[in-house]
Amino acid sequence: MLALLPALLFQSPPAARSWEKPIAPGLVYRMEIDPVGPFVTHSLRVSPRAPGLRVVPALPGTTIYGPAPLYGRGTVTQMADEAGAIA
Repeated sequence: MLALLPALLFQSPPAARSWEKPIAPGLVYRMEIDPVGPFVTHSLRVSPRAPGLRVVPALPGTTIYGPAPLYGRGTVTQMADEAGAIA
């Protein structure tokens, strides 16, 4: 039993997995899964010189504050839909 302990202690952790999906010319979606955490990272890689591609800030409902408690809150999907964005 003690002979197995060093082998278990010095095992390398499982490798992170990732995949990428092109969304549009100059825009790539990347998902990375790190089983050690476990962590899942979602990101977009943007080529700023790609024709027809713009990066602009957005706010849900186009505001930060308002009378209702949820005013100025929303999902990324809602913000993309409001702006007519692809991502």
